[in-house]
Amino acid sequence: MAASCGLCCALLGVACCFCLVLSTCPPGQFGDSCSYSCHCEGGAVCNSTTGECPGACALQWRDGRNGTCQRENVALHKTATSTSGTLDGYNLTPDKAVDGNRTQVMESGSCFHSAANSPSMWRVDLGRQYRVHHVTVYHRNVLLHRIANCSIHLSNDTSSNGTLCYTFPATVNNSVIDLVCDGRGRYLTIRNPGRAADHDDTLNICEVEIYLCSHGTYGNFCNNFCNCLNISCDPVNGMCPGDCRPGWQGQRCDTGEEVLLSGAV
Repeated sequence: MAASCGLCCALLGVACCFCLVLSTCPPGQFGDSCSYSCHCEGGAVCNSTTGECPGACALQWRDGRNGTCQRENVALHKTATSTSGTLDGYNLTPDKAVDGNRTQVMESGSCFHSAANSPSMWRVDLGRQYRVHHVTVYHRNVLLHRIANCSIHLSNDTSSNGTLCYTFPATVNNSVIDLVCDGRGRYLTIRNPGRAADHDDTLNICEVEIYLCSHGTYGNFCNNFCNCLNISCDPVNGMCPGDCRPGWQGQRCDTGEEVLLSGAV
């Protein structure tokens, strides 16, 4: 809901600012200053106060606080490539790992399978540089040793390996791997160095999701709200790079000086 925080006073020596609710937010926005965006399936309108969607999130969005859908998969439908070739006779191309289909059965035709017996890599171009943190890799539901010891790199061009941000363990027990790849880059590359069992250097990747928090949210699931003035906070730790919005204070601008008065005025 839109609010005005211009009424301030001192109560028992403590400065307080009162926010008076003036109107509801325009469709697609929510919060006390209408500064947060909702991302509901089919363009449905979220709750203007809490941001909760009436149903599911839009395709590339998930999580948030109580179904506010504030975590975006920026890899969805982006350009994916590989210099490793693909398995002969099958249409298991690199783009299948960013098509939005999390099916982990290779026979479904929605996974990437590099050519057999050759050093393998897979890369997605996000279109521009992002601050990356949370990545989810959906491997094929079998042959998990193929992702063991693989590495993930971030770069801003394709001429170098870039910066190493994650190495898969020597033993992988789950086919869905949630991991932290903290850094900045336009390209995310997964490489198989051939150090798995039997030196198997094949890549079997069914989906890669790279999640970023929407403007004004932070945390592992983008379920915390920050209140920075005219700029978003750090998506990981919530620190504001500048001043807080009126009525808020603290390094994360998450300590409220304000008291919200319910009901329209």
